[in-house]
Amino acid sequence: MGIAVAGGHTEINDRYDSPVLMGAMIGSADRVLRASDVRPGHRLIVTKHLGIEGMSILAQDRRDLLLSCLSEEEVRRAASWGDLTSVLPEAMALRDLADFMHDPTEGGFLGGLSEVESLVGLKVQLDRSKLPVDSITVKASSALGFDPLCLISSGSLMAFVSDERIEEAQERLSRTGCPFAVVGTVSDEPFDGVVSVKEELWGLLKR
Repeated sequence: MGIAVAGGHTEINDRYDSPVLMGAMIGSADRVLRASDVRPGHRLIVTKHLGIEGMSILAQDRRDLLLSCLSEEEVRRAASWGDLTSVLPEAMALRDLADFMHDPTEGGFLGGLSEVESLVGLKVQLDRSKLPVDSITVKASSALGFDPLCLISSGSLMAFVSDERIEEAQERLSRTGCPFAVVGTVSDEPFDGVVSVKEELWGLLKR
């Protein structure tokens, strides 16, 4: 991908018993995507499905917990979702069409959405029936009592696209083979200032 490692850091620290890797990337682009360019009427696209990374972590670190409500095959499938955490293909497909993009990491989809709403200053009207949540995640969340919309969701991309470009955006995503759903529209209602910080993963890991 044309990425060069330009520097790094190594230290010995008695606070951790396993390696911690950190990095940053800097590059140039023909166009900068700004939240300030999102307007009422923009459509919200979500790729893949929600809770990808959280379910993958649970399947690897708390397999016993998931096996209380899922089959062996379902846990294996959830563990394999760790391979889906890159949003590069869909981001490249939409980079000249979307006015803003964001990956819902800690706090899950609702956390990521409230972060964007706070930047834009407007609320997004969601069609919750269209939010893509895998049946395995639905089954686990129902049995274990957690909200899949607040489960860390690296691997899913949120893209805000104008109504004039939404059809082309959908066509491009279809060509990549990446699943997606159009789940909401930016309204003209001001954001209420409340940013969601709830993350379900930590409580589940401690059970």
